[in-house]
Amino acid sequence: MTTPADHPLFRYLIDENVTRSATNALRAAGREAFESRDIVGGQAADRVLEWIAHHQGLILVSRDRDFMAIIRSVHARQVRKSAKTIWLRVD
Repeated sequence: MTTPADHPLFRYLIDENVTRSATNALRAAGREAFESRDIVGGQAADRVLEWIAHHQGLILVSRDRDFMAIIRSVHARQVRKSAKTIWLRVD
């Protein structure tokens, strides 16, 4: 069975609040993973990361709770126009 992680077109933008080990794990699995701190530096605004991910066809991976608000505030018509986002919750 093929999973989304097996798809060669999935590429990731990793927010600075996600550990480098997560980025390294994606890379070790043969995925393209870019750290936001390497692209736009530290403390980039959430909307900037969302814009970059959307326009570069990247899946945004974050632990930032603000992204949940962004995801929830996107109108249903705009969902297909916004970046795909994975929000990690670590207890």
